[in-house]
Amino acid sequence: MKFIKLVTNGLWGFAVFFSVILFTKLFLYISNISISLNIEVIDLYHSLVGMVLFILASMSKQIIKNYV
Repeated sequence: MKFIKLVTNGLWGFAVFFSVILFTKLFLYISNISISLNIEVIDLYHSLVGMVLFILASMSKQIIKNYV
């Protein structure tokens, strides 16, 4: 059960970071600041960092909850 919660938190982290990147690029494209709307591999890497951060935050919450 704890593993499923960690995975769901990680997926939320990925979704949040990817959404922020996507909406930022979309805003820049709509406001004619950017010439094209490109989603690159580095954007996915940044989203994976968000996934790891959310998993680590969830793990640390559980560790603190168990020991305090």
